[in-house]
Amino acid sequence: AAYTLQTDYMKGGDFWSMWDFETAADPTNGAVQYVDQATAASSSMNRDPLINKNENGSYYMGADHNTTTSGGRPSVRIQSQASYNSGLFVLDLSHMPGGECGSWPAFWLLGYPAEWPAAGEVDIIEGVNNQVGNDMTLHTSAGCNLTNNGDFTADLVQSKIDCNGGDGHDGCQIADSGSSPDSSHSFGSGFNQIGGGVYATEWLEDSFSIWFFPRTDKASIKQATSDYPDPTQWGKPLAKFTFNDQCNVASHFTNQKMIFDLTFCGDWAGATNQPDYGWNLNSCSTNHGDCASFVDSTPDNFVDAFWTINSLRVYQ
Repeated sequence: AAYTLQTDYMKGGDFWSMWDFETAADPTNGAVQYVDQATAASSSMNRDPLINKNENGSYYMGADHNTTTSGGRPSVRIQSQASYNSGLFVLDLSHMPGGECGSWPAFWLLGYPAEWPAAGEVDIIEGVNNQVGNDMTLHTSAGCNLTNNGDFTADLVQSKIDCNGGDGHDGCQIADSGSSPDSSHSFGSGFNQIGGGVYATEWLEDSFSIWFFPRTDKASIKQATSDYPDPTQWGKPLAKFTFNDQCNVASHFTNQKMIFDLTFCGDWAGATNQPDYGWNLNSCSTNHGDCASFVDSTPDNFVDAFWTINSLRVYQ
């Protein structure tokens, strides 16, 4: 059955009022200073605002790209005031951060109020540095291992089928590393080159599915962003997380809030012992030396490190 629209985050013209701006220290130890809404919306002779509403009704959210900094680049992390325990989440973006050395953008769901990762985490869009394809990862407490039914187009990371990974940090992962038809456009600069697209995430009682529709797939985008989208008409998703019989999804993933954030360096993008596009495993460290110093000293590198949100809808 088709879904029914529950919440349109663009309706009413005040997108920011439905979010909380997080200003605590970055839990991933990034070279970032998250700022409050008033600071993000302000501008000066030396700095453009970090959030804004564009003339076409879309919303801009990015990092400071005007000033050299010390102790982390000013950026934004927002968390939805509403929380969810199921649903269909449809996000239309025309631009995302990504492709910049030092960057680590993500759009994700995070469970509350249990101590991480007991209430679960669902990473819908995530990548670091000059990564090309999108990574989709789940984190939760012990008991959830992926089963591969082949019903998705991206690549199951065989070393990451345990959604706890010992302590939650590795999680279970499906990576768009080349098998899907749009792998070169699902994240970062490749995504932006085609004008973006739509990510749709379906959370059912026994699985999570994530579709990506590039901007050229106008028919799918029109259906996915309608008032009554029907995922049964969309074909194979980019990623589908189905689990072993011991995993009770409802008990492992609860009270999830949506989060947009853009951090820098930290435990993944700045790691010197981390695979999967970590700082030391690509041209970033060769060309730029230390990650945090590079981020602080080169504002021009982050001119394109921003989100442009065309629409965000949640359905039940």
